[in-house]
Amino acid sequence: MSRLSPRDLLWSPWPYLCLAAAAVAAGAFLAPLATVALVGGAVAAAVLIWRFGPLHGLWYLVLLTIPLKEPLSFDIHGTVSVYPTDLLLLAVFAWSVSSVGLRDLWGRSRSFKIGVAIVALSTVGLYTATKLFWGVTSLYRLVMLLALFGAARVIITDRAEALRSLSAAVLSLVVPVVVGFYQAGQPFGSPLPDWGLVYTAYDAGGNPSHRAFSTLNHPLNFSHYLTIGFALSLSLAATARLAWRRVVFLGIAVASMACNLFTYSAGGLVGMLGAVAALITLRRSGKLLALVLAVLLVIALVAPPALWNKVERLMTGRALTTAARLVTYQQAFMVISDHPLFGLGWGSIRTSLEGEYRLSRADPVAFTAENYFLQRAVALGLVGLALYLGLWVVFVSNVRALGRARTANGGPDPLPTAMVVAAVAFLLQAQVIPATNVSTNSVLWLIFAAAEALRDPIRRGSAA
Repeated sequence: MSRLSPRDLLWSPWPYLCLAAAAVAAGAFLAPLATVALVGGAVAAAVLIWRFGPLHGLWYLVLLTIPLKEPLSFDIHGTVSVYPTDLLLLAVFAWSVSSVGLRDLWGRSRSFKIGVAIVALSTVGLYTATKLFWGVTSLYRLVMLLALFGAARVIITDRAEALRSLSAAVLSLVVPVVVGFYQAGQPFGSPLPDWGLVYTAYDAGGNPSHRAFSTLNHPLNFSHYLTIGFALSLSLAATARLAWRRVVFLGIAVASMACNLFTYSAGGLVGMLGAVAALITLRRSGKLLALVLAVLLVIALVAPPALWNKVERLMTGRALTTAARLVTYQQAFMVISDHPLFGLGWGSIRTSLEGEYRLSRADPVAFTAENYFLQRAVALGLVGLALYLGLWVVFVSNVRALGRARTANGGPDPLPTAMVVAAVAFLLQAQVIPATNVSTNSVLWLIFAAAEALRDPIRRGSAA
């Protein structure tokens, strides 16, 4: 039997496989959750790259890991978090933009220009930040959203690619939903992961329950992500041509809806029901009306008592959160009155609302505006609010143009309907939360990019 030379050994796969096996074994002993995530991610990346190619495979991996940002992160010296999913996104953005050039992306995307303006305005706002770290963190989130938009704007070139990207966003719900159900099933007082904030809900008898936050950092952010995912998956299920796709999308929609109940968010209920109403309005289908009744029946059957207790308190005016949100709105208007043009900057919101603009010391009153538009007006003033409204105006213009277009089979394209329904769900729930979470906004900016990219051929055709 001949011996392997050092050169042959260097090029043989076996030493590397042995090292990988040893690393996995050591990781499974020291950090089992991180190891499972790392190995699962590596396998998923390999499969996606093999099936779709390097750039597109990594792009789908970015979308699949949108809600896994927190559990996959790690700290350096306990102070600065590193997010591997963000590093992957930046790599995909750089790769995708290098293929067309940043100037080309700038020239053909109005939304990208608006996003750059928002980032620039947020950067200038750091000058007056009372908490520089908070301001830099908010700026970092905006840069990540802009990077995701830019990558999507380049990669999505046709309807098939848009559908695959939106489907990947829907499939990203699977892991958070499973973890969310697991958390909801744990007895009250059981240890929960340290990447999220622990909140409690009570039923009419005063019995406490954990509010699930799954792989996100807050129950309301988790609820918002589930609401958007529910809207998107339900819309895709209603328009899918293949039976197996309808089953998969509908299954994810039902699971997301049921899991959302255990976040105990009344805003989540409003967002999901609003999504169903928007879908019925746009599709004008009697079958969907029957689906609404089924959705209401499922909610009535599986909703936990603590959620019904919260809804009942909201309806009767006994919930403190209603009054607390009204206080945050009043505080926001005070800030806008004093800083109308450019706001406080992202790094000064909390300290200002804790200090000179504080109207109440009640615990339920948050140090935010508790509203998507007011939060941005407080941070960036009316100039910044106008930029965000500009994003929505461009989106509405794009989906209207897509709604008038026809697919290859002669019928209206169902993708704009799915995008509109998801956007409606986002906005409805965002009226009672600041909606600054990067995971939930990532899906929104993906929709913005898909709508603008699909309109490109229509615009070129009209120009010709």
